[in-house]
Amino acid sequence: MILTVFLYRNLQGNAISYIGKCTWKSYPLVEKINLSANNLRELRKDSFEGLLSLRYLDLSCNEIEFIEKNAFESLPLLQYINLGCNLITKVNFGTFQTGHGMQLLHKLILHHNPLMTVQDPYLFNLPALKYL
Repeated sequence: MILTVFLYRNLQGNAISYIGKCTWKSYPLVEKINLSANNLRELRKDSFEGLLSLRYLDLSCNEIEFIEKNAFESLPLLQYINLGCNLITKVNFGTFQTGHGMQLLHKLILHHNPLMTVQDPYLFNLPALKYL
C-alpha cells in the first residue's frame, strides 16, 4: 500500500455524489477535507473510514438528506463539521453517537437546512461543543 501524505484535501465544487468505503484508505494523515459544493446525498457509516487524523470536515452546500447512524465513528479527532446548506430535515437517533463520544468536536454547523426534527440526544451531550 502506498501512503500519500497530504494534510489538506480540497475537493470543493466537483460532481462527487458518493463516497465509497475505501476512498480514504491512502490518506490516514489528512487533517482537513473540504467536500463542499458537490452532489453528496447521504453519509454512510463507512464514508470516512481511514481518516484517523481528520480534524476539519466541510460538507456544506451539497444535497445531503440522510446521515446514517455512526457516520462519524471513524473520526476520533474531529473538531469541526460544517453541514450547512444541505437538505437535512431530520437528525436521526445515533447520528452523533460514537464509541469515542466525539470528545473534541467543538463546532457543528447546521444552518440553512430544512430541519424539522432532532431525535439524537447525543447531539446535546457532546462535551466540547461550543458552537451549534
